[in-house]
Amino acid sequence: MNIKKIEKILELKRQKKLSKHNILPKCRLKRLSQKEINNNKNLFKKYRRSDLTLAGLTETFWLPNSTLKVGFDFSGYCVPERSKDELSQQIINLASEWSKHGSINLEISKDHTICDIVIAFNPYIGTFSYLGTDSKLPISKGKFSMNIDPSWAENIWNLDQEMQDENSDRYYLQSSVLHEFGHALGLIHEHQRPDRPFTWDIAWMKENIDKLGFDNWKFIVSEYIKTDPRSALTYGEYDFKSIMSYDWVKNATVEKIKCDINFTLSNKDKQQFGLLYPWKE
Repeated sequence: MNIKKIEKILELKRQKKLSKHNILPKCRLKRLSQKEINNNKNLFKKYRRSDLTLAGLTETFWLPNSTLKVGFDFSGYCVPERSKDELSQQIINLASEWSKHGSINLEISKDHTICDIVIAFNPYIGTFSYLGTDSKLPISKGKFSMNIDPSWAENIWNLDQEMQDENSDRYYLQSSVLHEFGHALGLIHEHQRPDRPFTWDIAWMKENIDKLGFDNWKFIVSEYIKTDPRSALTYGEYDFKSIMSYDWVKNATVEKIKCDINFTLSNKDKQQFGLLYPWKE
């Protein structure tokens, strides 16, 4: 792990030389190709649901009333053994906020062969997660299904601190964990819904990529601009407060609509999750 890189990011953040758009690790949603899905039908058969069939949705939701086993891959990430256990438990504690609102429980497992989600902390490949049950494919090949940028894990071994400052490391880790686990539980980006109530200002975005926190136009196209047909499974109006939404400055949209970073589940997030994962009556 490049410790100097992590220390530099944290030091720049402390000196307020990086904006929130630069320092919050943006997520990439990993998608399987239709060929990968077709070639692994037997793998997915046990986990995929058949009760949700809206708009030809590629089904990636887990079975309701499931306990998902979560593993942690610290290979290449040099931290003390005690710290590994502590960080693992704190991430599960943060992610389990979803479990309060739907019938999915999370449980740590050190046997990756039986895991449903495996999390790595690689500082070079960005933050991402596979979508729902798609996570089983990389795990079946001995790989991880989610990566969390470790820059927030360097100084937050005591995550029980009060969250009084929205610039604190805990806020950003919490935002990343809730967002990535939203993907791992089958949710796509809110801002990629076909019915989003705004239009991206493509010309402005191309000229001001840095103000969105990126230097890669392909990423902006795939993770901001493109709509996702799987988001046809939506409930109610668009939710700017959703944990599954990115943030952006107002000039990024024709309507001059700004969206701030969200750190907690919105009321609509909680409602939708309960509808997708109802408890047994």
